[in-house]
Amino acid sequence: MKYRDLFCTGVVIITMFLASPCSTAQTGLVWNGDAPLPSGHSDSVTKLILDGDVLLSVGEDGYLGLWDLSGRRALDRFQISPHHISGAEKRPGKSQIAIAESDGFGFYRISAWDYQQKKQLFSRHFPDPVSYINYSAGGNFLIAVRAGNAGLMFIHPETGEILLSPENLSGNISLAATGRSERSILVYTTSGSLSYWDLTDGTETGSFQAPSNLVNTLIFGNNRYLAGFDTSSLVLVDLVSGAVLARERGERRGILISSSSAAGTGEFYSLDTERGILSRFNLGTSGRLEIRERQKLPANEKFSSALVLNNGNLVLGSAGGEIWLVSSNSPPNILKTNSRVSISEIAVSGDSLAFLSGNGMGTIPLDYRDLGGGMEFTLETAVPYTRISGMDGGKKGSFLLWQGENNRDQPVIREPDGRERKFDTLSLRQPLLAAASRGGYILFLDLGGTGRIFSDDAEQVFSFSSAGAMDADFVSEDSIILGRSAVSGNSPFLLINFKTGETVPLRYPASVGGRVYSGASGNIYGAAFSENEGQRGSSIVHLNLSNPRESVPLAEYEGEDPFFSIWETDAIPASTLGGDGASIYTEDGVIPFEYSGGIPRSITGGKGCFIALDSDGGIYWHDSRTGKLLAVFRLYTEEWLLEVKEHGFLKGPVKPAS
Repeated sequence: MKYRDLFCTGVVIITMFLASPCSTAQTGLVWNGDAPLPSGHSDSVTKLILDGDVLLSVGEDGYLGLWDLSGRRALDRFQISPHHISGAEKRPGKSQIAIAESDGFGFYRISAWDYQQKKQLFSRHFPDPVSYINYSAGGNFLIAVRAGNAGLMFIHPETGEILLSPENLSGNISLAATGRSERSILVYTTSGSLSYWDLTDGTETGSFQAPSNLVNTLIFGNNRYLAGFDTSSLVLVDLVSGAVLARERGERRGILISSSSAAGTGEFYSLDTERGILSRFNLGTSGRLEIRERQKLPANEKFSSALVLNNGNLVLGSAGGEIWLVSSNSPPNILKTNSRVSISEIAVSGDSLAFLSGNGMGTIPLDYRDLGGGMEFTLETAVPYTRISGMDGGKKGSFLLWQGENNRDQPVIREPDGRERKFDTLSLRQPLLAAASRGGYILFLDLGGTGRIFSDDAEQVFSFSSAGAMDADFVSEDSIILGRSAVSGNSPFLLINFKTGETVPLRYPASVGGRVYSGASGNIYGAAFSENEGQRGSSIVHLNLSNPRESVPLAEYEGEDPFFSIWETDAIPASTLGGDGASIYTEDGVIPFEYSGGIPRSITGGKGCFIALDSDGGIYWHDSRTGKLLAVFRLYTEEWLLEVKEHGFLKGPVKPAS
């Protein structure tokens, strides 16, 4: 992300602040609770790694979990990617992990984290999928392979700098491992080529022809043997000669692992996740492959390809995100977690912060210090609504509930006393895309580009249609702004005066005007998307309504991010552009939000705070000047928990919606 100086263009951002709850010392809170256990993964576990007695897990939900195997419980969980994690490896001798990430739509990246410090070391984008990662034996460099790109990449483990690597390697590489001295490397390609390379001068020192297209490969037995599956059998290869030592035709699929206790032997394990069978194999002195043990895993459970062996116990990840411990002398069990109720939407109105969750709608004080230990609140039913917006102006504490997934349910305004006013005359042909309010007017925009404006008493006063409209907001009490696709000569942004019907195109140079947002200071922001020579870019623009071409980009992202959030507090904007976190844009530059353990996906704010909602459903208060994390609110089935940094935890009961 790049920051552009907006001050040279006359945009004024207030840097003097009145005292606010978010910038004062924490006082008057009575602590009555301890932190509950972390939750588990919300999606399939993709990799398990042992770090001494601690288990590391990563999953498709983008989170890293730490587990106490002896205590059989979760220790910690925090987000290290906004995308699916397809692969992960631990750096030898360090509390560092490298991951391969993808959003499934053309975004590919390798990142590295120090998981004890919860700090990202680097991230690098690539134009094609990362098919393989592995650390060198001593952890002095990271080995990576890109799909369809012949050759290896060596990457510095802490800076992400691309290092020198052998230039003469060819073929589709599916396995690469260095010797202990890191002076040589073994490479296996899908054509069956096994080759050794001297890393001091980049020359090939030996090569053999092994069976081709081996998958789920494993090096074991002090780097003496290679095991893998071809289309017909389990195959064992001698890495010294390339000779096939054994085949087991009854084994046609599985995940292969070795036990640390058997590192120097011919013993390894295979897990067939489809049949739920664990097999222990041994390559005997006669050269025969022997099946030593078969173990049936718990029935009716779908396991992922993530597994490790620890002290004779099998640890498995499930497709549902659980971690299982399977022992030969005790019943299988799931490691203990504490499941949270995920909050999906937040909105501010007056001194109230409302949220939507799977358990209903709740309202808490905007100032987290007004939450007292033991305070009870009851959730209200929110069915069938999926979105919520705060009512502007005199309707403080009122919220607009609307449906963004179907066109059957009309929006309602819910008052603080529980009364509702429904928009009975709003006939929807498509689901709603956006909703906003200002000065006694309410705006609705649907997926078809049809917009309607209602008065406070739910009577329609204006309607319009704009093909390709993506978002809408009020800019004043008589005008709105649209962000839309700039096709057929359209401008990416359009002003509409709904009292006179006048329209004014804002011809900013972009192919799409995405999200639009009107700040309380009068600043208007838009998301601009463009494509140049096949490269897509996203930017946040402070729009100049009088002269659109003099609008100022505040931040840029080298990729397409149509879902980012933006908010303004005390005339200072912040956004989640790029998907890796949130940042504040000030005259001193970009100030990132302090890392909270989750990546923000939407932002609101008030009273000197930015308030973020992360992908795990937690609500976070950040100081609007410094980005410092102040407090975290989490919801559980029967209780809420507030953590105020450097002070402790408050708890209180929650009654579900009736």
